[in-house]
Amino acid sequence: MRKFCRLIFTSSLIVLAGLTLASFLGAFHFIFELLSHLRPYFCLAALMITLFLLLFKADRVALAGFTLFLINGVQLISLYLPYTDDTGANAAQVKFLQMNIWGGKNRNYDAVIGEIKSENADIVGLSEITREWWAVLQPKLKSYPYQIVEPSYGGICLASRLPIKDGRVEHYGKIKRPRIVADVLVHDRWVRVIFAHPVIPMRHVGMRNGELAVIARDARSADKPVILAGDLNCTPWSYFFYRLERDGNLRDTEKGFGYQPSWSMFHPLPLLCIDHCLASWQFSTLKRYNGRYVGSDHLPVITELKLQVL
Repeated sequence: MRKFCRLIFTSSLIVLAGLTLASFLGAFHFIFELLSHLRPYFCLAALMITLFLLLFKADRVALAGFTLFLINGVQLISLYLPYTDDTGANAAQVKFLQMNIWGGKNRNYDAVIGEIKSENADIVGLSEITREWWAVLQPKLKSYPYQIVEPSYGGICLASRLPIKDGRVEHYGKIKRPRIVADVLVHDRWVRVIFAHPVIPMRHVGMRNGELAVIARDARSADKPVILAGDLNCTPWSYFFYRLERDGNLRDTEKGFGYQPSWSMFHPLPLLCIDHCLASWQFSTLKRYNGRYVGSDHLPVITELKLQVL
């Protein structure tokens, strides 16, 4: 019996090792990138297999399992490391609330409106907004006088208490996927805000990757601090998310606050973090957390940032 159990868990470890290796090759194939999204669960599986191998006295194989746990865990642990605040004592603060409201299927208007009122954010970004949703929400957003909305092609909206200039909707690809680019005045300093929702990559992976590359280019070329937020349809362990951070000169605000999965609410607990807020080096993160369930398949994400004062 012991030998059989050793064989089962050793075989499981070999399979997990192969999946882990493939998950680091996301730049080469979409399937490999999908595996990278499972990094926390590979980490958990490696730990469980290691414990069972120790229980059945397979110490050498257990050492390999622990190594696999570390390989998967090092990226997860990085999200929990303390965040360095280098903005200074007089930094200005800005709060950003983002929600994929799942407008085509969600009719829980009161929950969305309640979340907006409860969080009392400076800037609100909504994706998957429809004309019907906008007709309901617009009268409720009187405290957000600066508004940019595109209810078609997937739907996107940015509402701000802070002044906006040069706000516009940009479309990407053949399906005209919309994103909003606007300069927002944060305590006497203009900030470039990009609110995006790249297409789901299951059928359009090249289009999603292409838009992320364009966003990174625009973020790096901006002559002012940058906030990028939205449902980016990739996790922090995706190669294309890494490339977005690197090429856009951006930092993931989730770092320092732990893993915060926001999708999908089809499960008892959300499994993946695909809703993100990234910021340029002029920002530090005060808080980052998920909001309440609002009837969508996504949880809201709230980020409180500090902006370096000139």
